[in-house]
Amino acid sequence: MIRELLGLPLARGQQEMTPAPGGSAPGDWATKGVRFPAGTEFRANYKGQTHLARVESGALVLNGRRYDTPSSAAMSITGNPVNGWTFWGCRLPGQASWRIIKALRK
Repeated sequence: MIRELLGLPLARGQQEMTPAPGGSAPGDWATKGVRFPAGTEFRANYKGQTHLARVESGALVLNGRRYDTPSSAAMSITGNPVNGWTFWGCRLPGQASWRIIKALRK
């Protein structure tokens, strides 16, 4: 966990953490090889405002609209092209801490 937070490679024999245990469940959202369980919360701060989204029914839902990619949801906020993987943080169901979603990509 500490190595992952610091961006260090995994130690020999160490297994990579997955966002959620088990297989895919109905309502999960998978994008770019990362599976976000239904109920995962997304948060971003832009121009002094906090924006919240949530994984529901196999998509990222922001202000009642469904998005297929983190970047398209981020662009709906900024009005400009933006890398959604660095724009959003997430909190997986059952976890207390927020993580930048880029840290979950392999």
